[in-house]
Amino acid sequence: MLRLSIFLLCSTVLNMANGFTEIVDTKSGPIRGRVKSTIWYNKPYYSYRGIPYAKPPVGELRFKAPEPVEKWTEIKNAFEYGIWCPQPSKKGKETSEDCLTLNVFVPILEQKKKLPVVFFLPGGSFASGSGSDFIYGPDFMMENEVILVTVNFRLGIFGFLSLGTPEYSGNMGLKDQQLAMKWAYDNIESFGGDNKKITLMGLSVGANSAGFHLLNNESSKCFNQILLLSGAPNKYHNYQKGDHKCLMKELYKKHNNGNPSDKTLIDFLKDVNASEIVNFFQETYVRKYSVWTPVVEKRSSIRPIIVDDPMTALEKTKSINKTAYYTITKYEYLSLFEIGGTDYKDPTAVRNFIKDFNIDLPIFGYKSIIDKKPAYLKNVMKELHNYYFKFNESTPDQELLRQRLMLDSDLYYAYTIEKWMERHVAISKKDTFYHRFSLHTIMNPHPEFPKDFPIAGHAEELPYAFTTTLYFYNAKKVIENKDIDQDHAKAFKAMNMVQKLYTNFIKYGKPIHNDDLMTEEFKPIERSSKADEFDFVDVTNSGLIAGKGLTEGRTKFLDQIIEKVKHLVESHGDVPKKTQIEQLHDMKYPK
Repeated sequence: MLRLSIFLLCSTVLNMANGFTEIVDTKSGPIRGRVKSTIWYNKPYYSYRGIPYAKPPVGELRFKAPEPVEKWTEIKNAFEYGIWCPQPSKKGKETSEDCLTLNVFVPILEQKKKLPVVFFLPGGSFASGSGSDFIYGPDFMMENEVILVTVNFRLGIFGFLSLGTPEYSGNMGLKDQQLAMKWAYDNIESFGGDNKKITLMGLSVGANSAGFHLLNNESSKCFNQILLLSGAPNKYHNYQKGDHKCLMKELYKKHNNGNPSDKTLIDFLKDVNASEIVNFFQETYVRKYSVWTPVVEKRSSIRPIIVDDPMTALEKTKSINKTAYYTITKYEYLSLFEIGGTDYKDPTAVRNFIKDFNIDLPIFGYKSIIDKKPAYLKNVMKELHNYYFKFNESTPDQELLRQRLMLDSDLYYAYTIEKWMERHVAISKKDTFYHRFSLHTIMNPHPEFPKDFPIAGHAEELPYAFTTTLYFYNAKKVIENKDIDQDHAKAFKAMNMVQKLYTNFIKYGKPIHNDDLMTEEFKPIERSSKADEFDFVDVTNSGLIAGKGLTEGRTKFLDQIIEKVKHLVESHGDVPKKTQIEQLHDMKYPK
């Protein structure tokens, strides 16, 4: 027995010396990772990359709910990230349908204890991205002693095609996430994690996804907290009703004659080349209004994720028993990812927008009507315009830009997030926290705007919480230059603040622990509060500032505008009869 113990000890030391981890026996099979070190403090951690959690979704499994991976017996080397799922924006990366993998990163600590876990769902409009360190590097989570799990899931048509049948009901991407979450829940203790302390965290559509899982009985067994950055499931342009048959028949017609039966269409879709599907996604993709997003499923579907529209599902929920943390950014519609596709840099473009006022409203399915600018909506649109825009010929361009950013950010993000939160806090038995990200440092630069114009756009929390090679400033340079340059010192302080807010919540269920970031209380939102009563904290270059009513009554005002618009549209018999998918089909493929 002594010899065996000595042998195992020597094997462990030898493995670590060679950069390998100990063998981890998961329920799927044994795996081995690498020993890595963080970029700031050179802290060691275990890295397990590219662990398969599902069978390859190809052939008969294409467009279906995922099946658990087959068990393996040989040691699997988890050294490299899995291949990216098929997507148009590959950033030079290889893609394959055999892409359902996850990654586990574990801090190496002297004192052995069960560690809290964060399971992270990436953004990317359900169209692009992966769980790799291209965007979501683990270093800062490791330095704060939190286990991080990241994941690949199916995207675009591969992830969200619905043919309206039980087997082909859509939401494969959400079902991939659910299976990966279950894998992590079942196996994380083998990595030293605590499966009773798992936070489900998501950014943008990853946050939308987390909200869906919050309401799904099977998913919600796999985590005890949620942390949603800039997203909620009820964003009107990020979910669908109906199915995609009309569109997929157009793909079929590119290769065949006639109108296919359901069986013929399914047989075709099983075999068509993946690149054809990616190309068709690009042909039918509309920025901000993609139809390749989560869809309301029929109750007869196999392992359905959502069977009601998001707000109806939340309204049917009697109680929520999970601690929650929501965030938005100061100007959500502005982004280094060019979410809006709007040239805010051009003062003439901003003034023309204010004059023409071509906007959308956060009402599901109403875009086609509002785009037509019917005369009966003129007065209510004028009321909306006058509320957000207060100016004359001498108003500075910068002030007009600020007013437009506020409008766009409210319409496309803040309003729907706060409406979701109103219902959430009304039924929650646990604390719900809320902050606004207003930081502007070299980590999220906007050189196109004046230096004194405070910019914090969509997804710009990313480089503060994760190491990333995408768009943002090099985090390693921040620590190298923090003692010799003021801008780097400011960024270093801000990054530590954001990392602490998140990891405090992951560890302790609250953003502030032992007054480590602010002496003033970070109050949770009071139950049954309306948006203009929400307690929140503003995360700024000057520190954390507590406040109440983040959107300053704008959510309540938009409630009134939306009710007026819906009433007018209904009274004029203009409520769209076709789904958003059918409307896109008619626009792209007119008869």
